[in-house]
Amino acid sequence: MMAATRIPGLTLAELGDGEIVRVELIGVADAASGDPVTEATLFEAASLSKPVFATIVLRLAERGEIDLDRPLAEDLVNERLDDPRSDRLTARMVLSHRTGLPNWGGDRLELAFDPGTAFNYSGEGYVYLQRVVEHRTGLSLDEVARREIFDPLGMERSRFAWSEAESEALALAVPHDRAGRPQEKRQPLDGGNAAASLHTTAAEYAVFVRSWMGWGEPLLAPETRRAALSAPYPMEGTETATPKPPEVWRRIAWKQGWGFQLPRGGEMEATLGSGSATGAVRAVRVWHWGDNGPAKAFVGFDPVEGDGLVYFANSANGLAIGRALVAPVVGSMEPTFAWAGYEAHDAPGFGERLEGLVAAGDQRWDDAVEAFEAALEADPEDEVTARWVKWLRDIERVEAEPVVIAGETLESYAGTYGPRRLWVDDGRLHYQRGEGQVYELVPLTERLFALEGLASFRLEMVVDGAGRPIGLVGHYVEGQTDESPRDV
Repeated sequence: MMAATRIPGLTLAELGDGEIVRVELIGVADAASGDPVTEATLFEAASLSKPVFATIVLRLAERGEIDLDRPLAEDLVNERLDDPRSDRLTARMVLSHRTGLPNWGGDRLELAFDPGTAFNYSGEGYVYLQRVVEHRTGLSLDEVARREIFDPLGMERSRFAWSEAESEALALAVPHDRAGRPQEKRQPLDGGNAAASLHTTAAEYAVFVRSWMGWGEPLLAPETRRAALSAPYPMEGTETATPKPPEVWRRIAWKQGWGFQLPRGGEMEATLGSGSATGAVRAVRVWHWGDNGPAKAFVGFDPVEGDGLVYFANSANGLAIGRALVAPVVGSMEPTFAWAGYEAHDAPGFGERLEGLVAAGDQRWDDAVEAFEAALEADPEDEVTARWVKWLRDIERVEAEPVVIAGETLESYAGTYGPRRLWVDDGRLHYQRGEGQVYELVPLTERLFALEGLASFRLEMVVDGAGRPIGLVGHYVEGQTDESPRDV
């Protein structure tokens, strides 16, 4: 499966009856050097960071050092929020993604709904709560994690952050793009990120999962763990990153750092698992996925039977094999992967789509079109693949016959649009989002642009009735969009 998906390296740990029964170290940590994955290799946990941080907060709450229902603003105001409703944000809302905050935002943040009323997955919420925890404890994220989680469980290699001087001594898995090419290894900045910067091994993360199952060193009191694994909040349709059928929405829920896959139909069984170490509801799978771009991760476990699996991959394709890895251990988690929007490695046309993505990344447009057309033959209903074909043909068209836009029109487009910025240099329009990469824009029409070298994204200019630019809309080949109004 790794060969078919161009995953260079992977580590996994399997749990059975509450014990770690298997640890695997497969492939290479760096495709360029050929260095193998070893027991010391640290992988990016990405969003598997969140359950660890949530456990820190629950431990602090047990000791009365944090009140889960106290407004965070009473400790620390989030200067990026200018909304009176933000005064209602609490730790309990953050841990279950019910703040209304976006996943990630720019200099200013906006609430999508009244806090506590719905679901929206948010890394920003976790970072806000991280700042509150650091403020209250006087410790950095990594220091408090070591005190509350790593040291009690013997997770000696795990860390949220480290100094540049320490980097040389660490065996870090290098992330790889979809083509299997090594990418720059990112150093956690500003003391780490509670939502995304944990680096660990599968063996050590399995020890953490084992504690949540109720075996091994207990991090939480039984009643705390029981409450956290019971009656999760159902999805309420506020996240729209990928299309999902109603059956998927009914079977996914969240609570205090974890995602939950509910029984078919979405109902929770009334009887708690008798004789289980956790007292959790039967037929529920607890899980989390991690996606840091060219690094992926997944954990899924049965809190009653004590079976589970965690794995980390140093590849953008890492979640394509998640269904196949997890199912033999805890049963099918298809609705979970469908909700998260990741395609299976054995889905019709997957191999052809991967070849198309690799060719598009290399700007081999003819090869990319051919591969995506083959994928479309295998799966004619795939709207994303059909969109790839159209977008790539558009690029070929304008390369043959460039669209020319008047200089004064380009100058009128220049400006700041929230986190996005446009400017004209040498007669060409350029684009940058935040501190990200700078792209030259390629006109497809007078108001629609492709990014030079990036075929999966387009930028559309929004104008008012008088033709004045008032905003930008980003179009992603997967189908989602996001809008940025022009700054006044």
